Amino acid sequence: MFAQIHAENRSKLARKFIQHFKEKLLIAYRDFIPQQTVGRGFFSAAEYESFDAALRAANTFVETQSVKMLNVETVVLPNVWDSAEEGTTDASIRTSGDISSTWHQFIRVWYER
Repeated sequence: MFAQIHAENRSKLARKFIQHFKEKLLIAYRDFIPQQTVGRGFFSAAEYESFDAALRAANTFVETQSVKMLNVETVVLPNVWDSAEEGTTDASIRTSGDISSTWHQFIRVWYER
């Protein structure tokens, strides 16, 4: 009987440990997008940093935050600087056929917290 109780306690302890471990393993991401340096004018297009500037920012983040990288990807989205959009975190980005869209390339780093 003691062995059965002991085995049940070990099983409960193991389940608690696994649940705690699963709760602590969280993934996150951070986007590194070339920043807009000059806004759009009436007769001129907006200007942006280079893609290399975003890459340098991503490298700095990984080095200084000591994160465990899971994946790095290049993402391309339209109109991320448009005032009606939420930048790179917007889940729904619209484009229309006759309206001009500007597509932006950026780096997304997935990491473990």
